[in-house]
Amino acid sequence: MQLRLITGNDRMRGSLICRDAGPPYAKSLGLEWSGVESLSKPAASGEVLIVDSTLNDGEVRSVHEFIERQPTIVLLKVVDPYWVRGNYGKHKSAYSALVETHCRLPNVALLSPYQPSEWLRMVVEKYDPKLLVLPYPYVLEAEQPLTFEHFSARLDRAILTGALSARKYPRRARIYRLRYLLPRYRRNFDLLEHPGYPIPGEARRHNLIFDDFVKFIGGYKYFFVDPSRADLEFLKYTECAYAGCVPVGTPASSMSEAAQALVMDTSSFLKSMKEPATARNRGHFDRAQAYRAIMTDTRQADELRARLETFIRSSF
Repeated sequence: MQLRLITGNDRMRGSLICRDAGPPYAKSLGLEWSGVESLSKPAASGEVLIVDSTLNDGEVRSVHEFIERQPTIVLLKVVDPYWVRGNYGKHKSAYSALVETHCRLPNVALLSPYQPSEWLRMVVEKYDPKLLVLPYPYVLEAEQPLTFEHFSARLDRAILTGALSARKYPRRARIYRLRYLLPRYRRNFDLLEHPGYPIPGEARRHNLIFDDFVKFIGGYKYFFVDPSRADLEFLKYTECAYAGCVPVGTPASSMSEAAQALVMDTSSFLKSMKEPATARNRGHFDRAQAYRAIMTDTRQADELRARLETFIRSSF
């Protein structure tokens, strides 16, 4: 099956920080990709297009015109299912509006890495579109070394990363606050702030993105994971496995039960840190290995690509 991702302009692609969008996402699933300008030409016969959710308003107009001009199968990718300023009222983005107005068309479906929640759940319940939930694939070449000797030599703490909005990430924000209040949290959690999405005239806060981010967190034994208020299996759950860290925090319910069981809750993690590192290194190394093995097995790119193709064949 001929599948192609339609993505935004160079500025958008330059703002990416992980494999959740753009050419890196396409590569993770073995998809071809092209910029939105390619929609000025007819798609190849039998080709299926997947539209990235990172398009600006002008680019969305091109998608709108393309969908109405020809009957090519189009999957609109939805990454952020939250209720946010950009998906309701007078501030609704062009892409959110496109999803709502076009998701019921016979040649259109929705593709999301997450189970529907909040705004996306409303869309599904109100418009009943064709929908495929397809988790992020596991990219073997992103793995960092994981041996007992390497694991034992890492920083003996957890690393807390990402945005700190208490509205979206209540557990993450709580750990952040407690670092300033309680010595045991300060001792056991380091912080790496979100790099930001650069706009003209502003630089990123840091350049630990893509594989450099995975390499950085691979310097720690433990990595904090949080599914947010909406219970989403963020790419961080897979990046934790790439880095060979023990996941600490809360699992997403979309993960396999075996993977969920390997995520240490914060209380258990802090209790274990009272023991000498030599007493827990072997057990926690085994946990990190087991977590990597399960995520590798349950998020194989070939199987996810096959699931995508099966959905398309059965839905159109």
